[in-house]
Amino acid sequence: MILLGEANARENVSIKTYKDLNLNHLFISGTGKSSPDEYLVPGHVSEEVIDDISEWVKTAGQARD
Repeated sequence: MILLGEANARENVSIKTYKDLNLNHLFISGTGKSSPDEYLVPGHVSEEVIDDISEWVKTAGQARD
C-alpha cells in the first residue's frame, strides 16, 4: 500500500494496527466479514484503542511545543 510506505518515511507519523482484536471499522469487536447489520448490534469501542488515541492526543500537543 503506497500510503503506508509514504507514512513510514515520515518522522512525525506512526501507524498501529489492531489485527489481533478483530475490530471492525468502528473499532468495535466483531467476527467474520463486516456487513451493514453491524450497525444494529450494540457494542463499545475497544479500550485499547481508546487508550492509544488518548495517549496520542496528549503527546501530539507536546510535540508542537
